[in-house]
Amino acid sequence: MEAAQARTAALRGEEPGAELVGRLVRSVAARLQRALYLSAQVGVFFCPISKAYYGRKRKEGKGHKQAVIAPARRRVEVLWAMIRDHVPFQAAPAVGNVGCR
Repeated sequence: MEAAQARTAALRGEEPGAELVGRLVRSVAARLQRALYLSAQVGVFFCPISKAYYGRKRKEGKGHKQAVIAPARRRVEVLWAMIRDHVPFQAAPAVGNVGCR
C-alpha cells in the first residue's frame, strides 16, 4: 500500500495499525468520516445509483450503518483514483432518467 493510500485509510479510520498523532489529525479524521457518512446517507435516499448499491448491501445481510458506509468507502476510492490519475470527475452517462445530480 502506498504511503498516501495508507494515510487516507488512516483518516477514514480503516487502518488499525496507523497511529494518528495529535488532536488536529484526529479532529480532521473525525470531520472527514462524518462528511463521508452524511454524504453517503443523503446519496442513499436521493441518488438512484447509491440507493441500488445500498439495497444490494442490505440484501447481503449488512446492517443499515454498514450498508451506508459501503457507498462512503466507494466514494473515497473514486476520489483517490481521480487524484492518483489526475483525472477530473465525469459522471457516467445516465440511462433514461437514472443518475445522481
